[in-house]
Amino acid sequence: MPGQHYKSLQGVRGVAASIVLLMHLCDLAANFSPGLWGTLARYATLWGHAGVDVFFVLSGTIMCLVAGSPRSPRGRVALLRDFAVKRAARLYPVFLVTFAFSAWVWITIQGSPRPTPGDLRDALLLWTSSPLHPVSWTLMWEMRFYLMVALLVLVFGRNMKLGFLAWLGYEAAAMSGLLPFSSFANPIMLEFMYGVAIGLLILKGWTSPAPAATFALGVLGLLAAGFYTGGDATTVGLTRMYVYAVPAALALYGLLSMEARGRTTPVDRIGWLGDISYSLYLWHFPIFLVLHSYWWRACGGGAVCGTGYGVSSVLMTVAVSAASFYGLERPFVRISNALLSSRGRKLPKPSVLPEGSQVAAA
Repeated sequence: MPGQHYKSLQGVRGVAASIVLLMHLCDLAANFSPGLWGTLARYATLWGHAGVDVFFVLSGTIMCLVAGSPRSPRGRVALLRDFAVKRAARLYPVFLVTFAFSAWVWITIQGSPRPTPGDLRDALLLWTSSPLHPVSWTLMWEMRFYLMVALLVLVFGRNMKLGFLAWLGYEAAAMSGLLPFSSFANPIMLEFMYGVAIGLLILKGWTSPAPAATFALGVLGLLAAGFYTGGDATTVGLTRMYVYAVPAALALYGLLSMEARGRTTPVDRIGWLGDISYSLYLWHFPIFLVLHSYWWRACGGGAVCGTGYGVSSVLMTVAVSAASFYGLERPFVRISNALLSSRGRKLPKPSVLPEGSQVAAA
C-alpha cells in the first residue's frame, strides 16, 4: 500500500546477493578441491545467475513504489535534481572505491592489461561494463534504468504512474517487434518493468488473493529455471526474460502481498543482510580473488585448504561490506539529504526502504 514500509524488500536483496556470492565462491573454491567444492559449484551455478534477475525485478518495484507516489508539490526540474542527487549518492561512492580495488587486483594479481582512457571513462560512467570489475555489468543496466526514470520524472513530473505505464507500453511494443530494441527497450530492461508492474499493483492495493501460494509458485519456478538452463550464463534475451524474471516477479509479488495484508514473510529477519547487500555484491569478487591467491600459495589444493579459503572469504567479505555500508553508503546518503535540505529541496524520506538502502544492487 502507498506509504507502507516493506521489510521483505531488504530481505530479498540480501538473498539475491548471497546467491551470487555463493556461486562465485564455490566456483573459485573448486580449484582447490574439485570433488567437494566442484560438486557444490555445479549446484550453485544452477541458480546463482538468477540472483541478478531478482535484483533487476526488485529494483523496478522499489523505484515504482518510491517514485510512483511522490509527496512533494515541487516542479519537475526540482524533482529531477533530487532524483539525480539521491541516486548518485547511493550508487557511486561504493562503486568507485570497489572499482579502484578490483582494478588493482586484476592488473597486479591477475595480470590484466590496463584500460585505455576511453574504456576507463565509459566504465566509470557506467555506460559500459569493465573486465576490471566484472560484476559491474549489472550496474550498467541499473544506470540505464535510472536514466529512463529520470526522463519520466522530467516529462511526467508527479504523475509517475502514468509515466511508468507509458514505458510499459514502449517495452511491450519493442518485445512484439513493433519498435526496434535499444538500450532502453530490450529483454533486460523488461525485467525492471516486471518489477514496475508489481509496484503499480501494490500502489493500487491489488494484492495477490493467495500471497503464500504466489510466493511458493515463484520460488518453485526459479528452482525449475535452474534445471532448465543448467546454469548457463549465456541464457539471455527472451529466454532469460521468461525463465528467470517471471518467477522472480511472482515470488516478490507474493511477499509484498503478504506484508500488505499484515503478515510476516520468510525474509523479514534478514533485513540486515539486505542493508549490506550492495557493498556485498561489489566487494565480494575482488576479495575472493585476493584470498584465492593467498591460499593457493599457502597450501595449494585439497578439501581442507578449499574450506579454509571459503570460510575466510565469507568472513572477510561480510566484514568489509558492513564497514563499507556504515562508512561509505550511509554517510553519503546523509550528506545528500543534508545538501538537499540546505537548498530547500529535501523530499520526505521514502518509507519503502530504510535510510541508506541502495535501491538496487546487482
